[in-house]
Amino acid sequence: MKCVLDEKKNLKQIKTVKVHFNNGKLEEVKGTEQILDCDLLLIAAGFIGVEDDLKKSFKLETTQRNTIVTQPNSYQVKDKYFTAGDCHRGQSLVVWAIHEGKECAKEVDAYLMGYTNME
Repeated sequence: MKCVLDEKKNLKQIKTVKVHFNNGKLEEVKGTEQILDCDLLLIAAGFIGVEDDLKKSFKLETTQRNTIVTQPNSYQVKDKYFTAGDCHRGQSLVVWAIHEGKECAKEVDAYLMGYTNME
């Protein structure tokens, strides 16, 4: 889907375009745009790795699978940074993301309970 076209904030149509990977980057295929009638849109977005802006902004180290490196057996990346779900374990089922979110939340809670230097 390239964009959603609406009429008075009601979904009526979507504009789509085919894409392909070129050297690891998603590119549009020219001449493949279509406008389709639509009244319900469900988006299932696949994980292709941690975005470069995120890595640069937080100075994150990533693995060969483009997931965030954490401390061994932990969700903690470094002081005050935690990760879970696809960016922690790689592309997987949503049930793993839910599980990881809960486990990461426990670790964040333990970290905060022991954290005394609130900046």
